[in-house]
Amino acid sequence: MYRKLLVFSILVCSSLLNAKTVKNAAPAMPASPAKSVADSDLPWKGKPSPVQFQFSGLAGLSIVGGVAGFGINAAAAIKVLNDGFIDDLNDQVFVEFWGGPVFTGTFTAAAIGAHLRWDLSKNDLWTFYGLAGLGGSFGAVRTLHVRTGLGVFWNLFEFLSFRGELSHEHIGVGVTYLL
Repeated sequence: MYRKLLVFSILVCSSLLNAKTVKNAAPAMPASPAKSVADSDLPWKGKPSPVQFQFSGLAGLSIVGGVAGFGINAAAAIKVLNDGFIDDLNDQVFVEFWGGPVFTGTFTAAAIGAHLRWDLSKNDLWTFYGLAGLGGSFGAVRTLHVRTGLGVFWNLFEFLSFRGELSHEHIGVGVTYLL
């Protein structure tokens, strides 16, 4: 059920982002019967990204032990499934590890996490994702919790993307280096 809700919410967000493009879109051309779904230029149907590794840096609002602070996180991801869970979609699965300091007004803690990230590529420019795994903190406050969230990559360059994420304990933006 959560997977269907995630796919539905990503499709709705994509439709809202695509509203301006629809006004200026060229008339649709008939599809060639010899063209496969993987070779298609249709949204959500393109070829999987050749990227195997990603390194990210994010900064934003983090929550540790119920206290909000400024968090700086680094993340490393490796692709584990090139063709994800749904055959008709351009989706990939990554294992991602992240961590960094969280500075609050009264203490500093280290936040860490490991999760699966399910990327759904709308086109070459936009990739939406959902994540689920474990997160926690240590230092002044020790916690362990389920880590869930949603995010987006804005792929402006072949080697670099901008990233935004809204998760259980972090709201942040940053950049991702693609390898």
